[in-house]
Amino acid sequence: MDQGNFRKGLFMAMGAGICWGTTGLFSTMLFQQGFDPLSVASARIFFTTLVFLFFFLPGRVSRLAISTKELAFLAIFSFIGVTLFNYFYLQAVQQVGISVAVVLLYTSPLFVVFFSSVVLGEPITRVKLISIGLLLSGTIFVVQAYQVALLRINSTGVLLGLGAGFTFGLLSVFGKIPLVKAAQLTKMFYMFLFGSFFFALFHPPWRLFSHDISFISAFALAGLVLVATFLAYTLYILALSYLEAGKASIAVALEPVAAIVFAFLFFGEVLYADQYLGVLLVLCGIVLISR
Repeated sequence: MDQGNFRKGLFMAMGAGICWGTTGLFSTMLFQQGFDPLSVASARIFFTTLVFLFFFLPGRVSRLAISTKELAFLAIFSFIGVTLFNYFYLQAVQQVGISVAVVLLYTSPLFVVFFSSVVLGEPITRVKLISIGLLLSGTIFVVQAYQVALLRINSTGVLLGLGAGFTFGLLSVFGKIPLVKAAQLTKMFYMFLFGSFFFALFHPPWRLFSHDISFISAFALAGLVLVATFLAYTLYILALSYLEAGKASIAVALEPVAAIVFAFLFFGEVLYADQYLGVLLVLCGIVLISR
């Protein structure tokens, strides 16, 4: 692959990780306004679908043309990669806490490397495995998941967290599967459309409006939808046009690093020496796969 395109894809994936890292910032602002996690997640998917639709309206409606077979395929992967992912991750946070949930989520590159090898024929290299080891170790330090006194561990929560990692990882593999010939952004629109429908079946997005919408909550919701979801997913799905799925899933692991930086900047959270070490390990993992 052309080195210029590779670097472009790498920066896109890292940019997606930074955008996803704002999820905690905007979500915390909404939680502080009294909104519950499931309502936030449902509204996040629904409004992102509207943003994708708005993107296609000015002269791009023809791009939405897609076969019934492709729609069925997208519906299945949407249920797995959007609906189940959001459900598993939120439930894992509730069961085992945010620190363990984040570490379990970032087992996703292991799933991606394995399935991309089986499905896409991408090689499992020593560099990829070392990079994954570095980012997992770094994530543990970043979120301080080794502090036993702060952990809440139970088998159900661990399985939910691994389920989140598995379903999140499928997005990378899905983005490379040639069964759907539509453009990448068209795929993402239908993914969110179906995901919004499935999520609404058990938690409708309009429940969010049972609360008063203040300027702060409207700003946070807009940031969650436009930056942490629409821009993040768009950058990532475009990055898959230039990168192997395994390498893209490693580069996007910049997310927990970005999350703690935003927490430091906007919520005054203190960063400790072990967290700086974690940041360094994650960056080393990303630099390793960029060589």
